[in-house]
Amino acid sequence: MATTSYRANVGQDASASYSSTAKIELVTENQNFVGAQGATIFCLSTQDGKLEINYIDLNGNSSLLHTEDCIADDLKVVDLSFRVPSFSIEFTPTAATAGTVTVGAYTY
Repeated sequence: MATTSYRANVGQDASASYSSTAKIELVTENQNFVGAQGATIFCLSTQDGKLEINYIDLNGNSSLLHTEDCIADDLKVVDLSFRVPSFSIEFTPTAATAGTVTVGAYTY
C-alpha cells in the first residue's frame, strides 16, 4: 500500500494491485485539524468492486459510513459534506481477476 500526504494532511492517495476478492484497505484519513469540514473521495478501478468508507470516532471505533458500487474504468466520486473525526477507505473487487485500484481522499 502506497500512501502520500499533501500539504499538512489535506489529502492522501493510494493505489494497489489485486488478483482476488479480498478487501483492500487503502487510506486512513485523520481530519483532526483546523478547517476540515468534509472530504471528497475518488475511486478508479480496472475491475468492478465495492468502495467502503468507514467512520472512525475519536475513540478509534470503526463503523461503516457509506458504500458505493464501482464499475470498471468509471471514476466514482463521493463527497462527505460533514466533519468526520477520521475515516478509512476500503475496496473489495467483485471477481478474482487481476486489476488495479486507485483512491484519493481530499479534505476541505
